[in-house]
Amino acid sequence: MSVQHFWRWFTLLSFFLTLIMLVSPSKSDDQFQMLSKLKSAVQHSKTNVFATWTQENKVCSFTGIVCNKNGFVTEINLPQQQLQGVLPFDAICGLRSLEKISMGSNLLHGGITEDLKHCTSFAGPGFGLGDNSFDVTSSFPAELLKLDKLYWLYLSNCSIKGQIPEGISNLTLLENLELSDNQLFGEIPAGIGKLSELVELKPLKLLASLHLFENQFTGDIPEEFGELKYLEEFSLYTNKLTGPLPQKLGSWADFAYIDVSENFLTGPIPPDMCKNGKMTDLLILQNSFTGQVPDSYANCKSLERFRVSKNSLSGSIPAGIWGMPNLFIVDFSMNQFEGPVTPDIGNAKSLALLNLANNRFSGTLPSTISQTSSLVSVQLSSNRFSGEIPSTIGELKNLSSLYLTGNKFSGAIPDSLGLCASLTDINLSGNSFSGNIPESLGSLPTLNSLNLSSNKLSGEIPVSLSRLKLSNLDLSNNQLSGPVPDSFSLEAFREGFEGNPGLCSQNLKSLQPCSRNARTSNQLRVFVSCIVAGLLVLAIFAGCFLFLKLRQNNLDHPLKQSSWNMKSFRILSFNESDVIDAIKSENLIGKGGSGNVYKVVLGNGNELAVKHIWTANSIDRRSFRSSSAMLTKKNSRSPEYDAEVATLSNVRHVNVVKLFCSITSDDCNLLAGGQGEWTNNVIAGTHGYIAPEYAYTCKVNEKSDVYSFGVVLMELVTGKRPIEPEFGENKDIVCWVCSKLESKESVIEVVDSNISEVFKGDAMKMLRIAIHCTSRIPALRPSMRMVVHMLEEVEPLQLTDVVVVDKASAGCSKEKVNTGGKSDPSS
Repeated sequence: MSVQHFWRWFTLLSFFLTLIMLVSPSKSDDQFQMLSKLKSAVQHSKTNVFATWTQENKVCSFTGIVCNKNGFVTEINLPQQQLQGVLPFDAICGLRSLEKISMGSNLLHGGITEDLKHCTSFAGPGFGLGDNSFDVTSSFPAELLKLDKLYWLYLSNCSIKGQIPEGISNLTLLENLELSDNQLFGEIPAGIGKLSELVELKPLKLLASLHLFENQFTGDIPEEFGELKYLEEFSLYTNKLTGPLPQKLGSWADFAYIDVSENFLTGPIPPDMCKNGKMTDLLILQNSFTGQVPDSYANCKSLERFRVSKNSLSGSIPAGIWGMPNLFIVDFSMNQFEGPVTPDIGNAKSLALLNLANNRFSGTLPSTISQTSSLVSVQLSSNRFSGEIPSTIGELKNLSSLYLTGNKFSGAIPDSLGLCASLTDINLSGNSFSGNIPESLGSLPTLNSLNLSSNKLSGEIPVSLSRLKLSNLDLSNNQLSGPVPDSFSLEAFREGFEGNPGLCSQNLKSLQPCSRNARTSNQLRVFVSCIVAGLLVLAIFAGCFLFLKLRQNNLDHPLKQSSWNMKSFRILSFNESDVIDAIKSENLIGKGGSGNVYKVVLGNGNELAVKHIWTANSIDRRSFRSSSAMLTKKNSRSPEYDAEVATLSNVRHVNVVKLFCSITSDDCNLLAGGQGEWTNNVIAGTHGYIAPEYAYTCKVNEKSDVYSFGVVLMELVTGKRPIEPEFGENKDIVCWVCSKLESKESVIEVVDSNISEVFKGDAMKMLRIAIHCTSRIPALRPSMRMVVHMLEEVEPLQLTDVVVVDKASAGCSKEKVNTGGKSDPSS
């Protein structure tokens, strides 16, 4: 080739390359235009996520945009941003290097079937538009089956209607498929079995989690699901599935969760779902399962929810199930179970709901049920239980509802039932209870419904029941007698007294009128009760008055001591009597965390400051608001005290109090020093509330107030005062809470037992804020504005663990909080 010919071709090639560079837009401009179209389509959204989507910024710096090393957009991550509008799939899929779209849990709408045709060249493995309000489709989007490079497809709750086509098997790389909460129906396609890489939903070899709930699937569950060796979660509830569960289901992996409720499933319960001891939830209610509960579940100590209600199961419950320590809910209702509830139910310390209604259980109710202190609801209706209600039932302080109707219980209703202060509903109807209605039931403050009908109760209706605010009262068909209390003599309660020939009322026409003597006798009892109660109240007030009077006298007239020991460290012009006689309330000039300070004017006109040192058991310390000290015998002297006073007397420093003498006896300690020294160093504040740094800075700022507020929060949560004898010597409520956390005791033990179980979660949040507020290092405490924000905006959480860290640097403790929630599948 000649040189002239070479240069001709080189010039022509250079021209075409230059022309292409001039005509073709840059990759950045092209991508910016496509993303701008997406921004315009959702411009009415209430979000600031697009604040960075401006021409001044690089595309790769846009919020939610991820690029590769060559500057091409590979991911759009905008989930949960309240985006509104119709997605421009033509622009989105025009990003040729795009590998992942994650825009789930927004407010997007419009159709997705037709628009997906623009994404057939989609190169990415992730496609997530779930939990949006798209228009209802007429069939499963066929365009999805052409995205053969997908490994993650998230289209839950997208209004997709129809059957899953067999063509789903074309997505051979698929690992995660989420289609729950749509309008899918028909059988689960066999093509899913060909997805050998599927690891988190409806697959085979590596399937770990299968969620197809709330659809309209029909047919049997494929037997192959029993061979899924990595399956841990299996959720198919609220469908129309039939046939048995695969008997090998859950036998291979650490199977933890199954919920196939509300289907038409039959056959026995698979025996090995808790084979590896990791199962927490067994939920198969509202089906047609038959047979017995397999014995293997008696060893499933990890189980928390055991719900098999509304089936056709039978036989006895295997020994050991009643006492499983982590069980929270036991629901065996509406089956054909039989046999007793065994005494080991007392080991079920976490049990909150026990529902055995509509079965054939028999035997007595074990007294150990009172040891299940977390019980909130007990439903044993329509069984064959007999015997008496255990007298220890009053120990169930959290019990809210008790349903024993339709059994063979007998004996008296125990008075201790009135100790279950949280009870709102009691139904003991249809048994053989006898004796009187306990007066103690009138002390249940939240009782709303009381049904004791169809028993053998006798005697009069307790007047104490009149104190209750009942919406339902049924005492019909018993052997009660005497007058109906006036508060119940209303037409609304009329049917609740029928079937008791001995009852009478002046207001209810269905009952016989009460005789004059009966009415007078009842009124007399009420009158006498009121008189006795009034005298009791007066006696209490009188006792309190006398106690306070005697106490004040003791405060104003301190005890004279005959065995004072005075040690002088200077030449003195006074004796111990001059000092002791001046310890009076009118001479008090200061109060602090360790004692009171008094001004003593000597006969020669000189002034002293005398400090009365509190001891751990001192009355002064418990009553530090008193204006004077009580010099009473508490055996407070110690060699350590004498040694420290001797050391202080030898110190010579401008910032150290000049100590003249110490005056001690077997019961108190006094220090006499120069006037104007201690009085300027007495801590001003209530002991227990003041921040620790005030002791050496004597300065108050916002952080001091935050500390005090934290103490108040701890008072509210624990029900204890800032200073309690049980905390130990020189310890306050903050140190006590810290010690509880440091010793890894259950955090729930710190919470006041009077707080209802319903509100203990809120109490945990308050305790968390209180611990932040009482950090020993002021800089680590939040501002009051932040505290208010924490109280108003804190998200729901579960305080499941507390980790103690370095007290010197970070205060008492630091919570480790686990919160539940649904994570993005892409994470």
